[in-house]
Amino acid sequence: MRAYSLFLLCLLFLTFSSCNQSESQIKSIDAELTLAEQDSSSIDKSDLESLEVQLSELQSDLEANRSSYTDEQIKEIGKLQGRYVALSLKAGLKNLNETIKDAGNQLEGFIEGIQK
Repeated sequence: MRAYSLFLLCLLFLTFSSCNQSESQIKSIDAELTLAEQDSSSIDKSDLESLEVQLSELQSDLEANRSSYTDEQIKEIGKLQGRYVALSLKAGLKNLNETIKDAGNQLEGFIEGIQK
């Protein structure tokens, strides 16, 4: 009986610690996204790639251990993914704007070069 009780206690502990791990991972990604959103002008490609990897790992864990996630945690993961996509789009538009500006400057210089 004592061994059975010890087994149940260990199982309960493992379940509780896995819930804490997933909650901790969600909070960590949320904090990083919040920082990136507050200073989106300085976010670079490596920051976005790091967030993408973390979200991918979280999604893989969710798929493998769905029963250990609450409905609220699953909803929060969806929100994190949406915030990441919005941040990526903003960064992409910023880069596109800079590329167009650079191309315009190059074209202007090219035309000046031809006219000489």
